[in-house]
Amino acid sequence: MKKALRIIAAAMLILSSALISGCYDIVELDTISIVTGLGIDKADENGKVQLTVQVGKADAVGGGGQEGGEASEKAYQNLDSVDRNIVGALDKLLQDNSRTLFLHHNQVVIFGESHAKEGISDDIDALMRDLHSHLNVFVLISETNTSEIFNVEMELEKIPSVGITRMMRNKTEISEAFRVKMLELISKLSDDPCTAVLPIIKQVKEQDTTRLSIQGLAVIKDGKMVGKLTEDQAKGYAWALGKIKSGYLPVNTDKGTVELSIKPPSREMKVSFDKEGIPKIKIGIKARFIIGQIIGFDGLQLEEIIEMIQKESVNAVKDIIISCFKETQRLNADIFRFGCYLNKHHNKKWKKIKDKWDQIYPNLELELTVETQIIDTGKTSKSPKMVGGRLA
Repeated sequence: MKKALRIIAAAMLILSSALISGCYDIVELDTISIVTGLGIDKADENGKVQLTVQVGKADAVGGGGQEGGEASEKAYQNLDSVDRNIVGALDKLLQDNSRTLFLHHNQVVIFGESHAKEGISDDIDALMRDLHSHLNVFVLISETNTSEIFNVEMELEKIPSVGITRMMRNKTEISEAFRVKMLELISKLSDDPCTAVLPIIKQVKEQDTTRLSIQGLAVIKDGKMVGKLTEDQAKGYAWALGKIKSGYLPVNTDKGTVELSIKPPSREMKVSFDKEGIPKIKIGIKARFIIGQIIGFDGLQLEEIIEMIQKESVNAVKDIIISCFKETQRLNADIFRFGCYLNKHHNKKWKKIKDKWDQIYPNLELELTVETQIIDTGKTSKSPKMVGGRLA
């Protein structure tokens, strides 16, 4: 069984071993509920929050299903509580349940969008101080109430919160810019400027089924959600940081379309200043691609196609970066952390302008240069439609 599916079983094994060895400070297994996910939403009652806790069921984690492969019961249970803050809500859950909530193996923390718009700083403070929680958990924003997210059945996972963690790990394979854990979020919101991004998880309804999807980024400034980036803009964010690792870039021309497999690029950033000390950001990116699919380009040789898509791929990369940058300027949120770069590398000049950064950033000039290279055509240099070296 995969590691993500066995986390609760492993935790129980560790606790059981400790009990057998006679550790005096380990509680009985039948007195705890192992938490795998936390959800924090704005409650219906004004000024209060709703806490949703997903716990794994000990007797269902081992995989025991009915004959024929049908599960006998859900491997998890969701517990809800409403109070003035998450500490109070958690305390209510502890008082109203027969088992102690065991937070050491929590996988993910999800903030509901409506709550995040009002601010998550107090919640982060509480999670930082709780000795039983840890900071190496993924953090996301949910478009809907988090209890709805935790109730979406996943075909390949028994516990939704564990499945979401696996989805985040897959997302990280595209770019580490999409991986935000609690400790990193705390660090970014403690810096000046206090900005960060969080992945957005949403429900996608398809005919009679509902699945989860992680698309786009929520922009966090001063502890509040101030806007969103589309999936393309999120990729532009990763490109601008030089942290895109894989995935595909569609390139459209008037002759046809190509899907380019992305290889890790190189990225360089420099800053120049005008006479008044206003910075100008210069970013240079060298992108590398492998041809994933060719559609169209009838009558053209492969060399002609490569020359064409190499030129158009420059525009494709620029477009998504600039789209992202302009949206962050509209939101006045320096998610690229240019201010932090200036503080580190041009400290004296930064001190003179940091108090005016909110006035400077919306008008900040970005000089972007992109170079692209097709490093491979895939496993073949031909296409099934090619005749005599040309696409028929």
